Amino acid sequence: MLITTPGLAEAAVRAAEDSRVRQVIAFGAALDTIDFAQLSGLDAVPLPRLDARTQLALRPGGGAALTHRDLLGAMADLDGGVGLTESDVVLVTWPPGDGADLVALVGLAVAKGALLVAAHGLAAADLTGTVHDFGVTVTALDGQPLARLWRERSPSMPSCYPHMP
Repeated sequence: MLITTPGLAEAAVRAAEDSRVRQVIAFGAALDTIDFAQLSGLDAVPLPRLDARTQLALRPGGGAALTHRDLLGAMADLDGGVGLTESDVVLVTWPPGDGADLVALVGLAVAKGALLVAAHGLAAADLTGTVHDFGVTVTALDGQPLARLWRERSPSMPSCYPHMP
């Protein structure tokens, strides 16, 4: 979804056509858009009933199905020793797979407002530069749990990271 003003609607529609955006909403009437005023006039509908203990949130290809409670538990387990915050930048090199770990990590980062830098296949020689370039504060490297480098991004980054390969 792309939200725009009527004056930028034509450019927004063109941008949407060349992307994965499927709806353009404008704050006013404009060709090929949905007027925001129409949305606010829709009748309220009841929210779907959700039972976090029993309803499935995720069915990974190679793992057991997870309920919402299970997924939240996995997110809490990942966050346990790290305590992500909105000022964190997380570098993840975990490979995409059939399990729930990567999905839980993405969910955790989004829930906490952290930035996630995905770099599967990152060469060890490029690790220090990537940490510096993106201001990484937390790592999730292949085969390792989340590890905090430092609490906040800093313009003067340390030159060595003892727990990294």
